[in-house]
Amino acid sequence: MALHQGEKGKKREIKSTRRRRKKHGKKEKKKEDKSKERNYKIRNNSTNNMRLVHLLRSLGLLVLSSVLTYGLHSPKKVHTIGILVEKTLSWMVMSSHKILNTSTCDADTWQLGAVKVVHDVFQSNDLPSMQNCIAKMQAEGVAGIVVLAMCDNQLLLHQLLRQKNIPHVPVPSTYCYRDHFEEGRSPWRLRQRASTLSLVIKDTIKALNFLAIKEIIIFTDGTYNINQASVILQSLSEENIRFMAYQVNYTNASYKSVLEWTKKSIKRTYFLLLTYGHGSMEILNCARDLELIRYNTFWIIANLDMNIEELKTLDLQNVRANILYIKKPCISSSVGISGEQNGFNISITDNYLLQTVSRYFTYCLNMSETTPQPSEIWQAELFFPIAEMEFDETNDNMFMVDPEEVVDRKYDIFRVDGYEEEPTYKRIGEWCSEVGLVFMVTPIDARDVFPNALPGLGNATLKVGTVVLAPYITRVNGTGWEGFCIDILNEMSSTMNFNYILQEPEDKMFGVYDNATHNWTGVIGMAYNNEVDLGIGPITLTAHRFEYIDFTHPFSEDGIGIAYRLEDDRVSMDMIFRPFQLWVWILTPGAIFFVGIFLTVINKISAIFRSTKACEELNCSYYENCWYTLGTALMQGQNNEPKNVSGRIVIIFWWLFVILLTTYYTAFLAAILTVKVSKLSITSLEDLAHHPSIKPITLSGSTWWSYFLKSRNPSYRTIGREIRRSPNVTDTARIMEMVLTENFAYVMDSSVVRYFAAKDKKAYAFVEEKGYRQSLGFITPKHSAIREMLSFNIIKFQELGLIEKWRRQWCNCTKQLLLRKSVETKALALEDLGGAFTVAGGTALASILLAFMEKVISKYRKSKVLETPIEERNEQKDLEQSSIRLKLFRRR
Repeated sequence: MALHQGEKGKKREIKSTRRRRKKHGKKEKKKEDKSKERNYKIRNNSTNNMRLVHLLRSLGLLVLSSVLTYGLHSPKKVHTIGILVEKTLSWMVMSSHKILNTSTCDADTWQLGAVKVVHDVFQSNDLPSMQNCIAKMQAEGVAGIVVLAMCDNQLLLHQLLRQKNIPHVPVPSTYCYRDHFEEGRSPWRLRQRASTLSLVIKDTIKALNFLAIKEIIIFTDGTYNINQASVILQSLSEENIRFMAYQVNYTNASYKSVLEWTKKSIKRTYFLLLTYGHGSMEILNCARDLELIRYNTFWIIANLDMNIEELKTLDLQNVRANILYIKKPCISSSVGISGEQNGFNISITDNYLLQTVSRYFTYCLNMSETTPQPSEIWQAELFFPIAEMEFDETNDNMFMVDPEEVVDRKYDIFRVDGYEEEPTYKRIGEWCSEVGLVFMVTPIDARDVFPNALPGLGNATLKVGTVVLAPYITRVNGTGWEGFCIDILNEMSSTMNFNYILQEPEDKMFGVYDNATHNWTGVIGMAYNNEVDLGIGPITLTAHRFEYIDFTHPFSEDGIGIAYRLEDDRVSMDMIFRPFQLWVWILTPGAIFFVGIFLTVINKISAIFRSTKACEELNCSYYENCWYTLGTALMQGQNNEPKNVSGRIVIIFWWLFVILLTTYYTAFLAAILTVKVSKLSITSLEDLAHHPSIKPITLSGSTWWSYFLKSRNPSYRTIGREIRRSPNVTDTARIMEMVLTENFAYVMDSSVVRYFAAKDKKAYAFVEEKGYRQSLGFITPKHSAIREMLSFNIIKFQELGLIEKWRRQWCNCTKQLLLRKSVETKALALEDLGGAFTVAGGTALASILLAFMEKVISKYRKSKVLETPIEERNEQKDLEQSSIRLKLFRRR
């Protein structure tokens, strides 16, 4: 009765209010707009409204039905109220069996005392479905409709309901912008759903920076609007976290393909579920079936309508689940209301629920009979006081607050504990608007947040591509592996907690780019096509390769080495002639004859020996002087030295010449016979490019193979042309055989060439090109999550000296090759003196031939003598005897 008595007074109050608004005009409207804008900012910065279910049920059902029961002129009359809900939001007011109903327009009728409530569900963005539901409600004779829909559908329904002149109140599930609300529409604004929760997620991501999250996968289904999502994405960008956001479609299970793709990865994967409760459970169950709830996948769940009991329905026994769940600390099944009535700070309790709300609703319904536009008045006046209504979710209170007041919100952070038995959920922190996120344990580390995570890569098995190339990678008995890179890989496996399987490409190459197929071959091709997780070996870092794959931090540097066959240093029969070249041997006898002739001329023109008789006495003939110079050259004593000064000066210089000549010959011959000196015909790539007989060859598909083919250096281009003509070989052992048998020079990484050349240092010559070095590293697929971990450990191994230790162990063969010129003495064998014996034998043979010639000549002369008369022969004989006696006398 109190409501009827105050009805006339209320009408006068409303008319007075309208007159005041009309009087003030634009000024009043401007103030109202500022007030609404300020209220919007407060709501935009405040927390999530998890109480949408309570608000809609309590206010839209209980309040409206009770108001109609007590607020109409005829209490006995049964009134009908319609609730029109978009299907994507039907879970808020319906049971689970209603949510799964696939009918186009699912109508349901509830009887609450004297009020009949018709509840219909329409499909999103489906005009026929909306029209069908409205027609059914019209057939039921509804007095008004409460619309629960997204903003776009609200605008469409608003036009449809206005055309049919049906009173309606829109209840946005997310904030609809001010320009969407025309004048006369409901000023009721629900707080942004999940607005505070987006701040909780932001603070949580910032607090978990010690996890070094590099990438995160986000699933969303419309729970968060653009503004809320931007807060979360901005926080990810500030922490340098890459993100991939996927819009979930539950009809075709679009999330399943994303999870299946993620399952193939061995890296740590982080998921963020920004979905409704039933959607989160659907995704988690799918991940459980795909075994994606495991040691290296981490789930962060944040929504307002899921509780711990639902999470416990997941079968997580014997599963290393890493789940972080953000939830509200208390969820009540009813709205508790308390407080006092004083203006805009009015509070509502169960006892005063009808008195405070129903008067507005009753007045609007009564006005609908006399007002030409009842829909607008009904909307504008009914919920005007509720424009300032808020929820205190901590105390479960619904009250009207001052626009400047900020309502506190709190959230709890839970983690999953245990995996061998039934897992439990432990509270590890809380968030409130005043202090932000606070963890129970400080300082906090990864084990406090995700205790079921395994360190490193969680004992994952990596596929590793490689090519056998000693000393970096070698096979042991056809099954095992060892080498420089294998030692690094084994240490990484222990440090990063992973296993590995080594694989070789079919072409046995590290990889070259194929311009025809636009693809890579070898190990690089395996990494480029994601066939392996890691590629190891002496893989050179180049700009072209960086475009297709990623490199780790270099573990070593190396230059260019050349190995070729040494010249045969065995002693031959002509060894005694090797000290001098051919022209020296030709000029030496010429010098003997020249000095003999020159000495003869000097003696003849000397003043001491002007007479022919004196010259004959001193044997001044050409024959005698040449014999003298030959005797001194062979270090044989001679008695008839020149007596004149000019002749002796000539002899002095001849003796000096003979001393130097014999010294050089003796020293060089001794070195040849006692020490083997290896002559290096190639000392650089420049020499190799212009060598007439030795041709370059390198490992097919290696960096140097591409380098020489594309180089702009003229000498290197020459080497590249020769390499192109050479056979394509991918086995270093085979190339070293070709070096010995086919006169090739092997050009490759210095450490590789040095390693093979050191195995037989007597057969191979090794030369290292000075000044040119390249970095060597491991490779991973592009944007691999393990690359930074690998690089970090390589740097760590270098700081600890492990890399240098392994390099010395496998590549410590430089000294042996550089000391190739060390002295190796031995006793002279018969073949070493073969040349000397040959000369002696040849001289003996020549003397025998000369003896026979002399004998023949002697017989010839005797025959001539016999033909000469006796008197002439006696005279010649007397002259010869007289000449001999004269010489003997002069000598005395």
